Amino acid sequence: MDVIIFCFVFIGIAILIYYTIQLLPYIIAIAVIGLIVYIVFKIEKWKKNKKVLEEWETKKAQKKRIKEQQEYEWGLIREKFIEETNNEIDMSDIDTYNGREFEIFLKDIFVRLGYNVEVTKASGEEGADLFIEKDGEISIIQAKRKATKVGNKAIQEVYSGKNYYIKKGFFIGKIRYNKLDKAIVITNNYYTPAAIELAIVHGVILWDRKKLIEEIRNTYG
Repeated sequence: MDVIIFCFVFIGIAILIYYTIQLLPYIIAIAVIGLIVYIVFKIEKWKKNKKVLEEWETKKAQKKRIKEQQEYEWGLIREKFIEETNNEIDMSDIDTYNGREFEIFLKDIFVRLGYNVEVTKASGEEGADLFIEKDGEISIIQAKRKATKVGNKAIQEVYSGKNYYIKKGFFIGKIRYNKLDKAIVITNNYYTPAAIELAIVHGVILWDRKKLIEEIRNTYG
């Protein structure tokens, strides 16, 4: 019985060796093709990773340039503020600011009040001109330097912006946040009755000309 089993095993091994030898070229060919496919896959993955890295580096460089430009603008405008505050800042000066100057002026106020402040880029900010943080409380601000009263649109934009940035997240300095406690609109002018009503409905805080003058006096003395 053992001899019969041995014979069957021997014959089986012999047949396996025979067909392995016969199929060896095909096995080698399949292995080579598999190796080539693997190498090509790795090369494509490396190219893709390299492209992603290059895009990331480009975006990083762009953000750095934007940040440097913002700091440069802030430096220039802050010098202007310092010169004006030495002679007591006046609302007539603020009324001459363009939109960007008004935003950076507000940044200076909040920095002096002890807030961490982030000014957004000049366009495509989704309702946000500044983010401010102090003692864990974070607010989104829309700045409106206007020659006329501010209407509903500003309220709608900052309210939508608040919801947008809670979902998307944002940075103040190098810290990322996903919460906003308050939405604020600040203007050098006043608000229409409809805008005031809408702000009450959405819980948006309004700084009008009177409030801004008050804060300027408190800040600059």
